[in-house]
Amino acid sequence: MAYSNNAENVLENVNLSLPKGSIIVLLGENGSGKTTLLKAIAGLQKPKSGKIEIENKKIQSWTKKTLASKVAYVGSKQQFNHLHQLEEFVAFGRYPFLNWLSKLKESDKKLIDTTLQNCDIAHLRNRTLDQLSDGERQKAIIARAFVQQTDLLVLDEPTTHLDFKNAMAILKLLQEQSRQLQKTIIFSTHQLEAAMHIADTVWLCNNKNIHSISTKAFLASKDFQKLVLGDYYSFDQSSNSFKIDFNE
Repeated sequence: MAYSNNAENVLENVNLSLPKGSIIVLLGENGSGKTTLLKAIAGLQKPKSGKIEIENKKIQSWTKKTLASKVAYVGSKQQFNHLHQLEEFVAFGRYPFLNWLSKLKESDKKLIDTTLQNCDIAHLRNRTLDQLSDGERQKAIIARAFVQQTDLLVLDEPTTHLDFKNAMAILKLLQEQSRQLQKTIIFSTHQLEAAMHIADTVWLCNNKNIHSISTKAFLASKDFQKLVLGDYYSFDQSSNSFKIDFNE
């Protein structure tokens, strides 16, 4: 995989699977290919070679509308009309399921309302996006992905712009989506400690390859940790916590 057809590959020889109902956290240095991989999985970037399948069918063969009913994507940088009201913006997540009149059913409205409540933004429903903070806007983007009700959620740094409290709330919501609704979730994040509490598997991008290991194996391996954390930050099994060491 590469950023463009003429660019040097950022990932090679990738062979991965996404078990239903699992949570995968994607780690790696900037430029290691995390966003490229997530966009490819979501059908937004075509790999230079190989294939990506959903339900044993190449994603390139899905129509955009059908693919949107299978995969919800939250990018680290997204463009939107700032004049849309928050509730209207979140409702766009239902478009793959609407008829030609694009009219929301009562069940759609109930789902949207419940999602706004769960994401703690119901009180902002009538505000336009330009009246929201960066964090509130990010929660609206994630809420829009939730109302798509897809089996697969792909999120590129979904806690960007969120303070610690709201970031933890979003990660908790991701966990609930996976556990209660059997959704498969893959996300990249810098909230490493919290991610380790909800992730089943770690995908680690390094040197154009991806290592797929269990969260438990990652926390037990200093070598894997060093690839993404460097020399100063590591997991200490005796205290069951991450520690910073600047003494060396």
